[in-house]
Amino acid sequence: MAKGKVSSLLNGIGGRNGDVVYYMWGDKLCSRKYVVPANPDTEAQHCHRSLFAEAMAAWKLLSEDEKQVYRKKSRKLRIHGHNLFIKQYMKSHKHEKAPETRPARLSETEL
Repeated sequence: MAKGKVSSLLNGIGGRNGDVVYYMWGDKLCSRKYVVPANPDTEAQHCHRSLFAEAMAAWKLLSEDEKQVYRKKSRKLRIHGHNLFIKQYMKSHKHEKAPETRPARLSETEL
């Protein structure tokens, strides 16, 4: 990863140029090689993404007071209240979105 000091003129720069990705990390402009993300496109992945979408929608439905409760709780954990809510929502609802598992086939000797 390349690093360099950035003047205020270049703040907010980022993006991709060919196979190099530029991004800000604090006040430093960094770059790295672009990597095509893996997408196994499995049923489990679809279930996880669906659950995440539900969690995001549930966060948006919370009142500002409810969101503030999560923000206060999250300070001790050094994460954002939004992230704490998403984490707890997904953990408590993961059984509802679990992909169906097929029973193992029995061999003829087990029948």
